[in-house]
Amino acid sequence: MIGKGVRLVLALKAIPRVGDKRIIDYLNESNRKNSTFYNNVIETKKVPGINKLLPEDWNRFLEQADNEIEKANDFGINIISYLDDEYPLNLRALSNAPTILYVKGNYKLLNTDKSVAIIGTREPTEYGKKIDLLFSKTLSLDGFTIISGLAIGCDTYAHQGTLTGSGKTIAILAHGLDQPVYPKQNRNLANRILEQDGALLSTYPIGTKLKPQYLAARDEWQSGMSDGVLVIETGIKGGTRIAMGHSVKQKRPLAVIDYRERGNLGSEALKIQKFQGNFDAIMHENAIPVFSKEELESFEKTMIKEHLNRLDSIQMHKVSGTQDSNQLDLF
Repeated sequence: MIGKGVRLVLALKAIPRVGDKRIIDYLNESNRKNSTFYNNVIETKKVPGINKLLPEDWNRFLEQADNEIEKANDFGINIISYLDDEYPLNLRALSNAPTILYVKGNYKLLNTDKSVAIIGTREPTEYGKKIDLLFSKTLSLDGFTIISGLAIGCDTYAHQGTLTGSGKTIAILAHGLDQPVYPKQNRNLANRILEQDGALLSTYPIGTKLKPQYLAARDEWQSGMSDGVLVIETGIKGGTRIAMGHSVKQKRPLAVIDYRERGNLGSEALKIQKFQGNFDAIMHENAIPVFSKEELESFEKTMIKEHLNRLDSIQMHKVSGTQDSNQLDLF
């Protein structure tokens, strides 16, 4: 599946020094969803980098877009653009959303009514592993699409728990979808996700090789794609805390497993270093403490409520921002 707005947005992304934020500003400037716009005709509005575009340069960028689309078809990769109805509404609510998404598998999962990111350390305790498998399975049985990053550790168990419950899961990757799946230990897991009607997602073009900085950048879209974030285990510092920061910035409900004097660990939980980030988030980031079934159900209700509020806000923005624009100028 190649979205009907893909060719245009890919061409816009090919313009030097024009990033996603500028493209979104341009696309939202007026009502862009009309037939002439999808014919890849653009206006030269006062958008830096676009207003001085020459016709011959634009044709060259369209050719680059065609090449990317051809490669996607060869690899069985779906491409969805910010203009397309299939684009995730949760991402659309962000001012810095990625304008192109590459998807292998069930791209319809990107717009499910209920989704949650489950994240945590790459080296969880055995207790945390059990909690991860249980909670991911429970949430998936409750109808939530589980989103994570396919990393070793908590991400792995989140995907596995979901599949055990025959649920749906999305893995966000930090490289092009034509590349070998990273980490290699989870390549079989990636195949299982696809076999069970899940999806692999990337914001990176075909041919993009993994870079360490892409792993951190990926964390932003785990929360961005979701209605809320559940943290299994984290220390005071680390990549999980960065992802938690994104959830707060994106105004997504943040919950953490609260191990304080609960379950089989009792007061010993307070001494375990890998739980300290959880406790810190409860005390300083207003994270929602979750451990019991009732607390998990309450968190589910919070995520559903926030999702509906976000949809209402997006719909109101569409109505207020729509203008009558039947003719667009070519350069």
